[in-house]
Amino acid sequence: RFQGTHFSKLAASNCFCICLLMIYIFGLPLWSYLANQKMGYFEELCTTPAQFVQCGDGRNYTEIAESLGRRRPDIGLVGCTCGEGVFGDHACPVVQNGKIASFISSQFSISYYIATPSGTGAMAALSFFPLLFVWGYGLGFNAEVESHVMKKISPSKDLLGTSTRLSFVFWTQVMFQVLYGAFLFSTVCIAPTMHTILVGGFVVAEVCHFIAMASLIGCETTSAKIVFISIIAVVSILALGFGLRYVSSLNGTFVGLYAFHYAECLSFSLVLLLNPALMYLSDSFSAASVKPTLPEAKHTLLGSKNRVPAHFREPSQDEKHENAIA
Repeated sequence: RFQGTHFSKLAASNCFCICLLMIYIFGLPLWSYLANQKMGYFEELCTTPAQFVQCGDGRNYTEIAESLGRRRPDIGLVGCTCGEGVFGDHACPVVQNGKIASFISSQFSISYYIATPSGTGAMAALSFFPLLFVWGYGLGFNAEVESHVMKKISPSKDLLGTSTRLSFVFWTQVMFQVLYGAFLFSTVCIAPTMHTILVGGFVVAEVCHFIAMASLIGCETTSAKIVFISIIAVVSILALGFGLRYVSSLNGTFVGLYAFHYAECLSFSLVLLLNPALMYLSDSFSAASVKPTLPEAKHTLLGSKNRVPAHFREPSQDEKHENAIA
């Protein structure tokens, strides 16, 4: 139970892990520039002649490589095609044309930057603990879930049944975890179509998961309202970022290049930040309204093992009668 402090250590740890992940995903354009360009890793990891690299936004990659000074003694002007470099190339959203798959986009994205082995590994490592906290809250270990969800519900009001709804919460999170793992495995450079399907799948699974959580907590609670508002915001931000790719006047501009990437970053962050937010609300709730257990009541409130305060025990028949008369 999250009791004792206004903001539990668990929620604080969650926030710290999420902040590390946010620094990583929001900073991917910068990390790509620093690693590939500034630190010179393009000389070792990028092996494609610049004339064979295309930009999805229509710019000339050879001219970009010339301006960046990307030359190798054995190749001349060199480019980082999809999957090469420490992270996806910051110079432009490059096109991957191969026998296995073809990937064309005029926008940067998280998937684009982490399509390299090092990018995927860092994403998996930094998202591990934030997603672990999603499991911890979603499966009903939180004090608010215990007090609001695990209580006895009248069958006439609970049409689906508490066990059925808890199962739905569990399996939507399982689905998300499986699809997210497959998303990291099937990078956009190797299987772009499958990658896109997997992204859509885990987004839908997690949205369903949190909607089910809000229903279990109680739609009238502050926690549930925060969940609903956050989910609406997530879907709206993703739709806006995706829709901007079809505005031709923005092609090649900062907004056109980075809108979808930062929309993904913000949406993913909002979903993960729901967990510490719910923990915070639960901590406040439990500290104010969750009563101590019977052993705690014996020792901490009375200092006696033989008596229990009236408000922690079942009233006697005489007390019930007196209360009824009053």
